[in-house]
Amino acid sequence: MNRLTPALLAIALWQILRFVILCVFFLTRIAEADGREAVPWFLLFGAGSLVVPAGLVLVAIDPHKYAPLLGLMRLGKALELLPGVALLGIGVSQRHLPTLGNSTSLVVVGIALFDLIFLVILLSYKLPCASCANTEETIDE
Repeated sequence: MNRLTPALLAIALWQILRFVILCVFFLTRIAEADGREAVPWFLLFGAGSLVVPAGLVLVAIDPHKYAPLLGLMRLGKALELLPGVALLGIGVSQRHLPTLGNSTSLVVVGIALFDLIFLVILLSYKLPCASCANTEETIDE
């Protein structure tokens, strides 16, 4: 097993936890506003974020076979970071997060921070060289 495989598995676990946190947090907000009709749409649009942890698990299990997925996982992680950064940017420019309460702001900031940390880890991750399995050489995918 590659020495950075636990990092990929940790990021995959975070992705699943991120999905659950967002579902629970925002679904409770929707329920408070009696927006039950929005629940299936939220789950439908949010479920796409589960592709990133699935790809990361595959890369962690067999880095050589699934190496081409790493670029897609990096792109997916970067795209997941954009809405949080946009919300924070809008909130800073208006001196508050629009229509979001303090607890929502903390969730957005926390998720954006973890997303940024894990994006940096993904960008620095180097796959082992397939032709030099017994050496320390790596290739950056």
